[in-house]
Amino acid sequence: MQTFTTRPRTMLAMLKRMRPGGRQQSQLQADGVEDLCRRFQELELRFEEYDHRVKNNTQMMLSVLSMARRSAVNQEARFALDAVASKLNAAAQIQSILQRAGHGQTVRCDDLLRELSRNIQAASPCNFALIVDSDPVELPSSAALPLGLIVNELLTNAIKHGVTAQRGCVRVSLKTSGDALELRVEDNGPGIRPCQIGGRHSGLRLVEHLAARLQGQFHMHPGPGGRGVLRFNRTQSAV
Repeated sequence: MQTFTTRPRTMLAMLKRMRPGGRQQSQLQADGVEDLCRRFQELELRFEEYDHRVKNNTQMMLSVLSMARRSAVNQEARFALDAVASKLNAAAQIQSILQRAGHGQTVRCDDLLRELSRNIQAASPCNFALIVDSDPVELPSSAALPLGLIVNELLTNAIKHGVTAQRGCVRVSLKTSGDALELRVEDNGPGIRPCQIGGRHSGLRLVEHLAARLQGQFHMHPGPGGRGVLRFNRTQSAV
């Protein structure tokens, strides 16, 4: 299936600015431009319909999880359902950010990280400082969702294990060196204990799975001062 680097609405505006007889339209007749405009309008409507359906389906699944949580008979089941709902909500939030960025083949992941991290901070009851330091990075849109989910999981872990009753600090950074990228999520708190790394219910297992999708390597360093590090290559991250 053909993909476009320009959002249909943007391409439509470009086509409408064409004038008969101009250099840009030397090989296009007026009826051809009108046909392209109509096709791009239809494509834009399909994208909007798809996005709307994704949001509705996500809300339906969150409602089902909420009902299941209320009927759960033990605390462990409620914790598990909360974890699933949190990850689903994070995926929906990332999808919403990507939608606003357009339907192109690449995504500015520095913008994605900033907005996602600040949203997580705003939703947290903890009082902590957040530093987001990212190089300008464009990645395939297929890699943006797993990268965003990794950031969500690591930042949530940092808040849970690294932020105490006192004011803490969490740092999210994404740095490049050629095609190599390194994501770090660090905190200045006690961090997680070595025995918690790779635990059966740990969200770090999800991070390891997502890192594999990006063909990258992930390492979690125990406290004090927890640090999660993901290294991957932009040329290998199209999943």
